[in-house]
Amino acid sequence: MKNIKCLLPVIFFCIQTFATNNHADGSQIQFIKNEGQWNNKILFSSQIAGGSIFFEEDCFTYQFINRSDMHTSNFFANPKINGHAFKIHFQNANNNISVRGENIFSNYYNYFTDKDPANWKGHVPAFSQINYQELYNKIDLHVYSYNENLKYDFIAHPGADVSLISLSYEGIDAIEIENGNIKLTTSINHLIELKPYVYQLINNERIDVACEYVLNGKSVSYFFPDGYNKNFDLIIDPATLVFATYSGSGGDNWGFASTNDNAGNLIGASLAFNDEYPTTLGAFDTTFNGGESFWECDIAITKFSSYGTSLLYSTFLGGSGSEMPFSLICNESDEIYILGITGSEDFPCSDDAHDPTFNGGSDISSTSVIDFTNGTDIFLSKLSEDGSMLQGSTYFGGTGNDGINENLGYYNYNDFSRSGLHIDNLGETIIASNTVSDDLPVTTLAFQPSRAGAQDGCIVKFNSDLSNILFCSYFGGDNDEAIYDVKTNSLNEYVICGATTSEDFPVTPDVYSSSYNGGDIDGFITKISEDGSVVSASTFIGTNKIDQVFYLDIDASGKIYFIGQSTGDFPVTGGVYSNTGSSQFISKINDSLNDLIFSTVIGNGSDSVNFSPTAFDVDDCDFIYLTGWGGNVNNAFNNETGDMENLPVTAGAFLSTTDGSDFYILQLSGNAESLMYGSYFGGNLSSEHVDGGG
Repeated sequence: MKNIKCLLPVIFFCIQTFATNNHADGSQIQFIKNEGQWNNKILFSSQIAGGSIFFEEDCFTYQFINRSDMHTSNFFANPKINGHAFKIHFQNANNNISVRGENIFSNYYNYFTDKDPANWKGHVPAFSQINYQELYNKIDLHVYSYNENLKYDFIAHPGADVSLISLSYEGIDAIEIENGNIKLTTSINHLIELKPYVYQLINNERIDVACEYVLNGKSVSYFFPDGYNKNFDLIIDPATLVFATYSGSGGDNWGFASTNDNAGNLIGASLAFNDEYPTTLGAFDTTFNGGESFWECDIAITKFSSYGTSLLYSTFLGGSGSEMPFSLICNESDEIYILGITGSEDFPCSDDAHDPTFNGGSDISSTSVIDFTNGTDIFLSKLSEDGSMLQGSTYFGGTGNDGINENLGYYNYNDFSRSGLHIDNLGETIIASNTVSDDLPVTTLAFQPSRAGAQDGCIVKFNSDLSNILFCSYFGGDNDEAIYDVKTNSLNEYVICGATTSEDFPVTPDVYSSSYNGGDIDGFITKISEDGSVVSASTFIGTNKIDQVFYLDIDASGKIYFIGQSTGDFPVTGGVYSNTGSSQFISKINDSLNDLIFSTVIGNGSDSVNFSPTAFDVDDCDFIYLTGWGGNVNNAFNNETGDMENLPVTAGAFLSTTDGSDFYILQLSGNAESLMYGSYFGGNLSSEHVDGGG
């Protein structure tokens, strides 16, 4: 059987958090070395609970964000984000000290975050400990983590003067000693440094040493009422820095897409909202609008081992503006292709890119969670198998907005960000997306050389290194189209699916449905010749309500399986498993698009959409796999969508009930004759969802 790709979005958007939070094993904080990818003041950086910490030669800089502000129910309101930054200075410390990482992790990080290859960094290491050697004369500082909390120890060697150690807090609202602990107050949280534990190892015996904090204004030092043996090392361990109250995790991330390589390793694409080095201290707030504000977001491509237990690498990709990743795929060499949109003029491109220049468009900040004030281009990038080399990367588009489903992306929260990415039998890369540009670089044999409506689909074929376009065409009628998925059959013909509002949509004679069915939107399936010159078969799919076709797959005989949503009375054929009155459909049609072989509906029978599909696959045994998500996030975006209650589940389900916002996994037998598996997947503390099309 083929790999069950449909399960990956569920896995990824549950495990990916610890990747972008720099926790390789879910417990240890990772200290990432600065090799030129950040502000040159930073030596190491790490994500901690609720924010970030930047390790400098003479201080630690903390930045905390109230990340719950980013997840409001009003997704298009550009919410205010509250934060607080402060520093801990090492007063009277030595200059030009040595700061080194210890205990390197096996995983690494790669950074392609502007247009200049000289600034691209690969195989950047991360460590489990940082050592400040001779921070004070004969006094070292070790920084590490324990149970996801930050710890640091001062090691005073014989002859050291421990009275030199003084920590000055800048930018905090208040500091006090409470029950022997240091309590720090900021505008959004409290932090506690527990009462220090101090000891010496003398003749293989641990000797405890009495120690107290001394507070002088906003400076802290240590007092030893009973003294200590100055002929042996003294270890001052302020126990643990406890984040008493905080909201959210370390660097936030929004899951968009996932795939697997040929070894079964898992690869996910997300937006990682990394805290920039703060230029001012104290409380702050900012309007969250992606890369074009205070907030820095990059695309994070994260690779895990096949069981999700080991982080292999994270690669960060983007420019100074906003990006979104829409789709991922691996070729036979395990090289990774990423499709998405960018608003950055300095997005990283390869030397021989088809188009190395941002083409721009119109401001869509009023309709997107992430602002694109300069419009959008499509980007397509290719990473090496280990994620450390950008082997190809290009813009694609015209002078209008490209890549976004701006006109038909209003039903599901993630319809805005659906596009198709596929590698054909020749190893060439095909994208299927959307455009409002009039000046795409269409090729000579294009079956539709110009834009016909307000928003058209576009189909583009690149060579493997993304240096040349082999085929490019518009696709659509006189109104709006959105293409959501693309595959090729054994003859290398393109098969696409999506949604249309055009009555003159390009259908062919003698197909399943040659007339627009009415209602707000119809779905469609279209087959195009290998050279792109002819629409060989094309049909509407739908009812007199709202219908969209999101994903398709093709079996060895060329028959096409497809899934979507319908708020109408979608056909159900005999001999299939079905849930009457449901609004998610799964169907199969022949190669000529004139015979509906089977069709069924899945859901809770409420006549409302229950979940937004995110992945679909048919294996070599013709078993059908589907995943999706639903609940609060989709309901807040569109209150006409329904709930997740009472979806079909089977004995042995991973989760048989829902809290109302979960993922859903489905497996049907060949030709949808029976339900083989149904389960929810999620927790009770968050509204599980996918921010991208999957």
